[in-house]
Amino acid sequence: MSNARNLANLLGTGTQITTADIADGAFQANKNLIINGAMQVAQRGTSFSGITDQYTLDRWTSSSAGGVSLNVSQQTATSTDNGYFASKHFARYQRNAVLSGFVHKVEDLQQFNNKTFTLSFWAKSADAGTTVTLTTYTVNDGSTLNSYVTRTYVTNPTLSSTWQKYEVRLAFQDMYAYGYSGSHHLRLQFFDGSNAATFDITEVQLELGDTATPFEHRSYGQELAACQRYYYAIDMSVISGFHPAVLAAGLSYLIQYFPFPSEMRAAPSCTTTAIPGGGGSLSISVGATKTHALGRYDQSIAGSWASIQTFTASAEL
Repeated sequence: MSNARNLANLLGTGTQITTADIADGAFQANKNLIINGAMQVAQRGTSFSGITDQYTLDRWTSSSAGGVSLNVSQQTATSTDNGYFASKHFARYQRNAVLSGFVHKVEDLQQFNNKTFTLSFWAKSADAGTTVTLTTYTVNDGSTLNSYVTRTYVTNPTLSSTWQKYEVRLAFQDMYAYGYSGSHHLRLQFFDGSNAATFDITEVQLELGDTATPFEHRSYGQELAACQRYYYAIDMSVISGFHPAVLAAGLSYLIQYFPFPSEMRAAPSCTTTAIPGGGGSLSISVGATKTHALGRYDQSIAGSWASIQTFTASAEL
């Protein structure tokens, strides 16, 4: 008996499930290669002003030509917005000069070899004539993949003031002819070509095949875990008056263990801050593997304490 028939039996004798029903994405999991495509995870913060090239909402980085400053924020969808899409959030990008936008990086260029993928997203702009130019790059070498990717359908859409769903077909050629190595990954750049514009975007999906299926909604916990493979942050300053790193009398340093909730993509670079207590000053060093980090907090006065404030670990592409 087919899986489709088994599902139909579970749902009731009057329910018919066809191959097309399964192909529309309703029963597909992990089809979307874009992490945080619904813009719901924001470990670094929800608003960024006057930035150039840096990570903003998780897995999304701003990109600015000539050092032009951008504003990026996470917005909460209204009932009007949800008349178009179901997600709770969208990202807003504001800038004042040409060739600025945002970037998403996808691991493992090999998975695209000689395959067709479909990119879909919802977008709008309050500024008339705003266009979004999609460019495909590969990193580490930063070379454009445009000669190895055939783009069809709506390749560089002009946005309207109301939400519209856009689709782009990406037919990838031989990545080995390109010169693929294990360190390469796909870099998708969404650049705004207007002189000054604000544009909003959400439900970004990249999936195998030549058909855009409904957006894969993942829970916040699922999306957060996927994001924490690349970046993890903890704010301990909110625990007012709690000093987890009290040094015993006669000691001048403490080792703090930081387990990661998800195994990271690679051994991360880490930062941590702490406030010295009981006089003296602190020097801090951190070492990390893909599963955990150890922070050493050296106090200049033995028997005092160190109040750890923040800890971050980054293994971004």
